[in-house]
Amino acid sequence: FPEGCLTNGTGLLLYHRFLFSLDVPVLPVAVRLEKFFPINMDTLCCPTWHNMIWQFFQPHVTWCIDILPVETLRDGENGEQFAARFQKETADHLNIPITPYLKGAKYALAKASEATWPNFPFTL
Repeated sequence: FPEGCLTNGTGLLLYHRFLFSLDVPVLPVAVRLEKFFPINMDTLCCPTWHNMIWQFFQPHVTWCIDILPVETLRDGENGEQFAARFQKETADHLNIPITPYLKGAKYALAKASEATWPNFPFTL
């Protein structure tokens, strides 16, 4: 994932710029889940495998995997510009906004949120 982690689909985190400075063609793949019930598949403070278990509580989940046209670095474009263009095209395709946050902000928010959550005698 060019974002470096998963999100709940309400916004796109900033892409890692380094990957786009390598001057190699990039095949964008946009993945989204369509759910019957409004249960988040990616909760902020849970590991990925916990989030995947939540899928079993859905009667139906459709994985939509769209393969978009291959993108390359354009003449006069640097890696940061390429990443921004690529991210905008992906966000437009998914019809979600681009956020100003890197994955580190997601992890910092999760860590700060843990202090306010009740301690349960069990783990998922």
